[in-house]
Parts: sequence; C-alpha cells; structure tokens
Amino acid sequence: MKAAQLVKVNLIEKYKNSDIALKFNVFKDKVNGFSEYFGNLKKGDIVTFIAGYDNNCEFTTEILGFDFVGNVFVLKDSFWAPIVADKLHLC
Repeated sequence: MKAAQLVKVNLIEKYKNSDIALKFNVFKDKVNGFSEYFGNLKKGDIVTFIAGYDNNCEFTTEILGFDFVGNVFVLKDSFWAPIVADKLHLC
C-alpha cells in the first residue's frame, strides 16, 4: 500500500493580503499571559504543522504569539485557536 502524500499549504502566502494579523493584535489582549516568546520559539518564526481532516496537510505559517502555558497562536483563519507547541517544527 502506497503512503499518502501530504498536501502542502503555505498559509503565509494564502493570507499575505488579509487582515488576520491585525485582528490577532486586537485579540491578543484577551490571551491569558500573552507572550512573544516561549522556549526556543518566538513571534515571527516560520513553522510547519500537520493537520487537516485526515492529518493529510502540512501547513507552513508564522507564529503570532503564545499563551502562559506555551500554546502557540499562528497565522491561520482560526487564529484564536492555539496549537500545542510540540506539533510545530521550525523551518
């Protein structure tokens, strides 16, 4: 059986002309313990993560910030839903 290939989606390119980053700047005031750094990661780092209905997509995106436990907010349409840092890989 052939292994399924990941669909690669560049969210930075997809949302380059959107207002998501601006919306996040308003939202971040509501984040408990918001920070621009956590561990070896920082705001602006380019990362990848696997997601999708069948975990069949590899997304490339930019870190927007962190909450107090290190959950990561990234540039995506659901920017308010953080990702666990362990799922991210630095590019």
